[in-house]
Amino acid sequence: MDRLLITNVNGFLGAGLAAALVDQFEVLGLGDQAPADARCRVVGPVAADSDLPAMVHESAPQWVIHCGSVARSSWDWGPSTAAHDEADKLASLAAAAGRLTVLSTDAVFTGPRLFHAEQSPVRDGDPLVGLVRDLETAALEAGALVVRTHAYGWSATASDDGFAQRAWNALEQGQPLRLSADRHASPIFVDDLAELLLRAYRRNLRGLYHIAGGERTSQHQFAVELAVACGFDPARIVPLRRESEGGTWTREETSLDSRRARRALDAPLSLVREGLARFARRQPNAHSVHPMPVRVAA
Repeated sequence: MDRLLITNVNGFLGAGLAAALVDQFEVLGLGDQAPADARCRVVGPVAADSDLPAMVHESAPQWVIHCGSVARSSWDWGPSTAAHDEADKLASLAAAAGRLTVLSTDAVFTGPRLFHAEQSPVRDGDPLVGLVRDLETAALEAGALVVRTHAYGWSATASDDGFAQRAWNALEQGQPLRLSADRHASPIFVDDLAELLLRAYRRNLRGLYHIAGGERTSQHQFAVELAVACGFDPARIVPLRRESEGGTWTREETSLDSRRARRALDAPLSLVREGLARFARRQPNAHSVHPMPVRVAA
């Protein structure tokens, strides 16, 4: 069985990927502790000053999935300058890994364009977008697969709730939600992303690809669909529009065109309701990860 190392297994993305892929690989993780039910072995921390390439070299994995500082969706985007250090380490990381997949963000885009392709122009004038592009460039020059995505899932820890779980928490607690009807993206459930990443690994895919959901949706509509899937009252979710707020939203259109990946992987992209139906099946224990086994991909 091949060995897979995932960085930041305490984040919802790393934890979800670890749980979904554990039947296909011996899964190792970098994090402060093993996420509940993920069945992966933590081999080191993810502190900013840790020697990531050395830790990877010692673990000798055939595949590394790097869920670094830019592996968060536009709806969860938290600015970080850690990408500076990561970009400098990626060449060494790629050399230490058998194969390297670097997860990136859809937050490099904005409207009015819909369904951004890999070569679509990114947002101008934002230094953080420049950091993301520097990291992506370093990974591509090192021969890695770089995947821009917009993933969601259940959090491994209460401190790392993503947009979907924050919405679920509010609904479960009976709180009203006011969410943008203008900000659109193409979300993908982490289990579905894991299956496509596995296909990419087995087909030796390299370069820059968009791997996201097959539909674009707004924050408001996504939360409404989530409420229906999880058995909550969607009437508590109120749409916000730019006109009512008297301003403009940033990063309002970050939907990704994933057709190139779909052709390369010969696999369909999940629709919003399909992904949320799988998300809903995990809800009885919101802070544990209960994955469906990833199907063996060609």
